[in-house]
Amino acid sequence: MKKIIFSVLFVFGLVLFTNLSHAQVSAAATSIAQDTAKAKKTARKAKYTAKKAKAAAAAATTSANAQTAQATTAIAAAPATASSTVKAAKVAKTKTVKAAVNKSADQAIGTDAKGRTIYQGPKGGKYILTSSGNKEYLKKS
Repeated sequence: MKKIIFSVLFVFGLVLFTNLSHAQVSAAATSIAQDTAKAKKTARKAKYTAKKAKAAAAAATTSANAQTAQATTAIAAAPATASSTVKAAKVAKTKTVKAAVNKSADQAIGTDAKGRTIYQGPKGGKYILTSSGNKEYLKKS
């Protein structure tokens, strides 16, 4: 009986010792892998930063050359031409608004003062479509 208990405890201790040593090796391997990943990430970041700085330097050189050419042209041109060059540089941006599409079978019955289409629902309610496509009901008048 003592031999059985002793052998069971011995096997249990052996299994426990093996798992602990495996966990320590596993933790060390994980730590090394994490350190390697951090080093690679830092290297990628440094490479990207260097590439970005090189592109910025090239753009600055190109921009400086263009500004020098512009300044030379502006000095040679008349003052009226210089002011028109400044106006040409300020280009107005236009915002395009896409009209909302009515996906329902409701009937269009007219337009409001702002030019929006008024629709009539199945129960007689009148609404317009917002720019995002939502229905905005009109008050009864």
